[in-house]
Amino acid sequence: KSSWAQGDYADRPLFAWVDEAVFERKTYKCFMCLLDNYKAETGESETVTDEERRENSQFLDACLDSKPMQYLLNYLIKKGVTKSRETL
Repeated sequence: KSSWAQGDYADRPLFAWVDEAVFERKTYKCFMCLLDNYKAETGESETVTDEERRENSQFLDACLDSKPMQYLLNYLIKKGVTKSRETL
């Protein structure tokens, strides 16, 4: 198994079943919007549109709004690593 191999070479599936409702969560919806923003081929330059920039920001905001990231932010503030979300 190599990092450049294509296809799924896992011995077993990562999940046996996924509740489709998970794809209605904000982070998943925002992530799905990103999937058509990139060229799969390496070495080709891309043109990033305003809509793609907006989708990137929406995805990052959705991630930062999640409970795990809020927990992390509070930890970083407590440790003095940052003062707020805006200073990350």
